[in-house]
Amino acid sequence: SYEIVADREDEVAVRLAVRTRRLPYRLEKVLRLRSGTAALEVEGAATNDSPIPLHAMWGQHIVYGRPFLRPGARIRLPEGVRVIPHASAIGPGGRRVRAGGPWEWPLVPADAGGVTDLSVVQEPGSPSDIVYLTGFGDTGWYEISENIGMRVEWDATLLPYLWMWQELGASTGYPWWGRAYTVGLEPFSSLPTDGLAAAVANGTALALGPHETKRLWMRAEVLA
Repeated sequence: SYEIVADREDEVAVRLAVRTRRLPYRLEKVLRLRSGTAALEVEGAATNDSPIPLHAMWGQHIVYGRPFLRPGARIRLPEGVRVIPHASAIGPGGRRVRAGGPWEWPLVPADAGGVTDLSVVQEPGSPSDIVYLTGFGDTGWYEISENIGMRVEWDATLLPYLWMWQELGASTGYPWWGRAYTVGLEPFSSLPTDGLAAAVANGTALALGPHETKRLWMRAEVLA
């Protein structure tokens, strides 16, 4: 469902809502634009709509691709961020970051030897990979830029991880067929990408008590 929250010259906003099918959650998201700023403001809410405690993984799937994304584009993060590699390669052609860690952003051991700079977007055909970034404090942020850029800020007390997913054309099977050139920078409550059961097992899953609501804020701004 949707509801127009504001429709004025200085501000527009819409509230989107959905009830999930498998678990009894209600999700709401307010998207807001204000006159005079090049920023999208997001207010989210997740409610456990049941009388029993539940677990969840909550994240924002923000993915960049062409024509915005180009080889050599730069990714900036706060100092002190650490890199947690995924347990295994996600593509048949190997991985970019060596298993183990955690490593310190941005220069990390490369799976092929030497080091790789995660702050630089690689050429088409570079290895597919996913890593998890953490150590943001209360407010998470990143910037990704080439000719123009984006700055994303969010509540890192609720979403303490940033998933960095790279699919740059190395995966030639289903579903990409070598056509994808994308980097995801996705604030998340939990890890890994394997699903909720794995997050519960490693202690990173969100816990919502009976009828509890958790609220999230996020802001995405275009950088000239």
